Amino acid sequence: MLQIPTQERVRNEAAVVPTFANPAPRRTTMAEPLGAINASLHLAEKIGKYFKEVHDAPKHAANLKEELMAVSQVLGMLHVSAQTQPD
Repeated sequence: MLQIPTQERVRNEAAVVPTFANPAPRRTTMAEPLGAINASLHLAEKIGKYFKEVHDAPKHAANLKEELMAVSQVLGMLHVSAQTQPD
C-alpha cells in the first residue's frame, strides 16, 4: 500500500542532517597545541622587539641626524677644496 507522507514526517526528515555534513570530532595531537604556543611566543617576541625599536626611534633619529650633519660638513669642505684647487 502506498503511504503518503504527512507534513510532519516531511519536516522531520528534512531536519535530519546527513552524516557527511557532521564529521566526527577531530582528535588533536600534542604537536598542534605546542605549535600554536610556539607561534604565539614567537609573535610576542617580534612585537616586543618592534615596540622597543619604536620606543628607541627618537634616539636613533638624533644619532642619524648628527652623523648626517658630520658627513655634510665633510662634503662641504671637499667641495670648497675642489673649487679652490687649480686644475
